Amino acid sequence: MQARGDFPLVVGGDCSILLGALAGSRSAGPLSLVHIDGHSDFRHPGNYDPQQMLGAVAGMDLALATGRGEPLLAEWPGVTGPLVPERQVLQLGERECRDADFAWPDINQTAIARIDVFAANRMGKAEIVRQIEQMLATEPEWRFWLHLDVDVLDQTIMPAVDSPVAPVSIASGWKISWRGCCKTPCAAA
Repeated sequence: MQARGDFPLVVGGDCSILLGALAGSRSAGPLSLVHIDGHSDFRHPGNYDPQQMLGAVAGMDLALATGRGEPLLAEWPGVTGPLVPERQVLQLGERECRDADFAWPDINQTAIARIDVFAANRMGKAEIVRQIEQMLATEPEWRFWLHLDVDVLDQTIMPAVDSPVAPVSIASGWKISWRGCCKTPCAAA
């Protein structure tokens, strides 16, 4: 698909599909990632006890994509380093990071750019798109992958998610973010 210049659209039912999509795209060159999700998905063996809690890749996809986790899931054939370097990731829409018991605060010590749902709703559509474009512009020749977990959408629009959490976002704001990103020539990752 990529060789023909086609725009891949991968639809799945679980965030773990992000890893295969990135691995396939990464084989053609370095990538940036716009990770739109209501959760950080940053669980990895360094911030939870695998003996006390089951690990689900769906809650680990961003950690694994940036090289944190079991080698079986964090190291990929033909790819040197992580699938995506953390400096080339923008995580948008996370809504638990301000909770007193936020499970994965170590994401705050990374180079991952983060706009939580509270900041996103306050800053508005144009500023969200500007920040995404600013991150992508740091490596203008790199293609990028746009990941959307529907748990970031307003629950009145998309109630069928496995982990709905309030507050909800405004769906029209995310539509504008997608539209702005997809106009970029490198949006064929």
